[in-house]
Amino acid sequence: MAGLLQVPPVVLLVDDPHDAWTAAARRAGVRAVLSRESSPEEIRAAVDSAAAGLITLHPDVFRTAPSAASVAIDEARALTTREREILEMMAEGLSNRTIGRRLGISSYTVKFHVASILDKLGAKSRTEAVTLGMRRGLITL
Repeated sequence: MAGLLQVPPVVLLVDDPHDAWTAAARRAGVRAVLSRESSPEEIRAAVDSAAAGLITLHPDVFRTAPSAASVAIDEARALTTREREILEMMAEGLSNRTIGRRLGISSYTVKFHVASILDKLGAKSRTEAVTLGMRRGLITL
């Protein structure tokens, strides 16, 4: 299963790094958004960062489009610590009952956490939630 979910990191070079679609690109799993005018060193650093699982955004995103920047930052905060923990266990293929046992909570509580995770990530299934979580850098396998 792990081999199927691994998506290569994507670095996007754009004419206008603070366009509204920058946030959409981030939600789609793009790990770095830079201007086409970025130096070779900046591009190399972005590629290295993306390969390490980090997110890199052009500084203009923060100066001129706080909404796009806040979307990228809020993505990492959207899930609670407990939800991230459960998402990681979902990635391991564990059932609600097994997750509940490991965490010392009921399977019903796990079920509510899973529903919240699906809602926050906009996923229709556990598999899609895990895939989106990996693409967005929320979890790693």
